[in-house]
Amino acid sequence: MEEQEIREEDEVKVCELFDQYVRQGRAEGEKIGEKKGKQIGEKTGEARRLVLDVENAMNFFRVTLEKACEGLGTTLEKYEEAKRCI
Repeated sequence: MEEQEIREEDEVKVCELFDQYVRQGRAEGEKIGEKKGKQIGEKTGEARRLVLDVENAMNFFRVTLEKACEGLGTTLEKYEEAKRCI
């Protein structure tokens, strides 16, 4: 009740207290969801960029996938993992 700034002598209905806890839980859940969404978006963006860079290098320099990865300082495994993410 201290977190809700409610004094013991205040008259509070149980449903009001419950509603306050629900609102607080939702707010915390939204913050967590936003943070995870940003992390996923960043990871997907990085994966998309890697795949695009490797494929552009393959086409522009007319090299194999392995050579394009090597030229960009990445591994075939990282490219394949990035491809699965997008």
